[in-house]
Amino acid sequence: MKYFKLKNKFFVHVFFFAFLAGCVSKNNEIEVNKLLDFDISPNGQSIVFSWLKENSKATVYQANIDGTEPHEIVHLSDSLSSYLPRYSHDGDKIVLVRRKFGAINSSIWITDANGLKQITDSNSLVVEAIFSHDDVNLYFSKANDYDSYSPLASKAAHGFDIYLFDLFKKESVKVSNLNAYSLYNITDLNNNEMLLSMHHKNDGVFIYRKSKNVFERIVASNGVGNTSGYSNPVVVDSVNIVCSSYYELVDFNTESKTEKQILASTGTHFKIIRFNRKLRKIFFQKRDDSNSIFSVNIDGSDLREIPINIK
Repeated sequence: MKYFKLKNKFFVHVFFFAFLAGCVSKNNEIEVNKLLDFDISPNGQSIVFSWLKENSKATVYQANIDGTEPHEIVHLSDSLSSYLPRYSHDGDKIVLVRRKFGAINSSIWITDANGLKQITDSNSLVVEAIFSHDDVNLYFSKANDYDSYSPLASKAAHGFDIYLFDLFKKESVKVSNLNAYSLYNITDLNNNEMLLSMHHKNDGVFIYRKSKNVFERIVASNGVGNTSGYSNPVVVDSVNIVCSSYYELVDFNTESKTEKQILASTGTHFKIIRFNRKLRKIFFQKRDDSNSIFSVNIDGSDLREIPINIK
């Protein structure tokens, strides 16, 4: 795998989203020819993912569920990179975030059988976007600030809130009033609930009650570690949520408020976790140097590696 050195502040700005996507090596280098993020199609047949190329721009590919036959579905333009593709619940559309090379702000786009279409302008720092549970609207997280809160720290996105984009009215509405330090991994569960990871007054995984405008942190009564370390939540069914707990993968029971270990620690953080209901499998990506996605059953059995190779 090849690397480019980060030599000055300009490159920190250029690769800001690369930091969010976790493609910075231990030596403060930006990795290229690198798998950034992924999603699994609802029918369990395809993987969509963004890939950082040697020109340090990212594009979006789709491959078979075993990683074979990857092909570009959002072609790399001279000025725009594409990140964090997410399928609609019917599998007919993919929403993604795009930004100009060297820019901080970004925009939301949708690709489907009719082609690629820009949804929002490029005047704000959108970090991720998802379809609502009924595919009628979009939800997205947006940062209100990009700065350093410490003389020793690099600039980063802060002041996050959740927004709704009405696909019919073509307008955005602010949903939360958090100004959170960080907010990510949002999932729209139903008309009244969302699931997300957040670093704010409390850290961890939260259920957002829309009608009450209340965020409830998930806390396990039998957790071995501190559940403020919960992150990357995905819903398995009406009772169970799978998430990372520092270096471990755990199953959280929302009725008994207990956690059960799925995979033990390997000393590497989980970067992205997905669950496919059709296949009844968990898919995940680690924060390491590999270009691999892994699948595993909910009970921790049948762990398999899916290598992603772009030539």
